[in-house]
Amino acid sequence: MSCCNKRRQDIRQPVTPKRSHLRSTSLQNADSDQFIYFQYFGRKGGLAITGPITGRRYRFDRYGAIVVVDLKDRDYLVADRNLRQVSTS
Repeated sequence: MSCCNKRRQDIRQPVTPKRSHLRSTSLQNADSDQFIYFQYFGRKGGLAITGPITGRRYRFDRYGAIVVVDLKDRDYLVADRNLRQVSTS
């Protein structure tokens, strides 16, 4: 039975909130060259989108939310008119 719970834990990809409006997916071991930032500009309350390459789920809670995105999923997220790639520097 414990193996099933372990598998569920491995599948989950938590979004870790930070103090600011910046949110991060589970990219802890990523080099800075392997991820980018996207900001949500939609009129709805938020947006959840799954990257087709990595399978990661990106959650934008509200207008202006910034999320760390794996570079492999960039082309898919760029196609969404409510998202823009941004620099946090």
